Amino acid sequence: MSTLNCVTWIFLSIAIVFLTGMDGCSLEDDPEPALFILANPPNGSTIEPDTQIVATFNTVPLDPSVTTGQISYSGNKVTITGPFAPGPLHIGLFWDGGVQTLSYTVKHAAEDLIGTWHIESIDGENLKTAFEADFEDEDIDLVKLTVNFVFTAERSFTYEWQIAIAYPGPSKELGLEEVLSLNFTARLQGTYVISSETLTLTLDDADLNIEFIPKDLWEFFMDFAGEDIETYTQTLEDEFTTDFLPNLDDLGEFTWDLQGNTLTLIDVKRGEKTVLRKQ
Repeated sequence: MSTLNCVTWIFLSIAIVFLTGMDGCSLEDDPEPALFILANPPNGSTIEPDTQIVATFNTVPLDPSVTTGQISYSGNKVTITGPFAPGPLHIGLFWDGGVQTLSYTVKHAAEDLIGTWHIESIDGENLKTAFEADFEDEDIDLVKLTVNFVFTAERSFTYEWQIAIAYPGPSKELGLEEVLSLNFTARLQGTYVISSETLTLTLDDADLNIEFIPKDLWEFFMDFAGEDIETYTQTLEDEFTTDFLPNLDDLGEFTWDLQGNTLTLIDVKRGEKTVLRKQ
C-alpha cells in the first residue's frame, strides 16, 4: 500500500468514526414560538366584569403572562380571569417569542347602581333652571329643589322630590312679617329589575305631602277668601301630579349607561333622557 493510500484510508476511517458517533446526537433547531390564533370572546367585544377570556395558540405557549387579571393555562389555551373594572380594558398578553393586545369594553355591574343619585337634567334642561323659569312671572321664589333616586341592593328604589317655594310678593302686599311658603314632598317607591342594558322600574306606592308655612296664616287668608285649605291642598296635589309627575303609574323601562359618577337613563317608550349624578 502506497503512502498516499494509507493517508487516504486513515482520513476515511476518522470520518466514518466521527459521523457514526454523531448519528444519535444531531443538533436540533430551536422551536418556533407559539402563534396567537384567536381570543374568546373576540377581541373588541363588550364583556361582563366576570367574563373569562380564553386565548388559543397554534401550540403550547411558553411562559405566558398578562398585564391585567390572573391566568391559567392548559395545552395551547390560556385563560384570563378578572373581575375586570368597568370601562375600557386593554390586556397585554406576553409569551416567549410573542405579544398580543386584547381590548374590550367591560360593562358595569348592577351593584354599581346602588346608592343615591341626584337628577341634574331631563332632555338636556337643568331641572332647577326649568322650575325657576316657570315661577319667573309669578313672583315666586324657588327655595329648594332636590330630586333623587335611591337604589338598594334588595332591588327596591325610592324616587323623591323635595320642593320649597316662597311667596315674597303676596306676603309683602298683605303686610306679613313672615313669608308664606309651601313645601312639597313626593315619594315614589317600588322595585326594579336590571340587566346589563336595561332598567325596569315598577311602582308600588306613591305619597305626596304638602306643608303650608305658617299654616295658621294660610288658613286665615283662605277662610277670608272663602276657600278651604283641604280643598286647596287636593287641587295642588292634582296639579303637581299632572305637571311634574306624569308617569306615576308607569315609570317604565330605561336603557342605562354609567360613566364614572354620571348615570344616564333613556326612557325606552318616550326617548326622554335623564342625567343623574351620584351623591
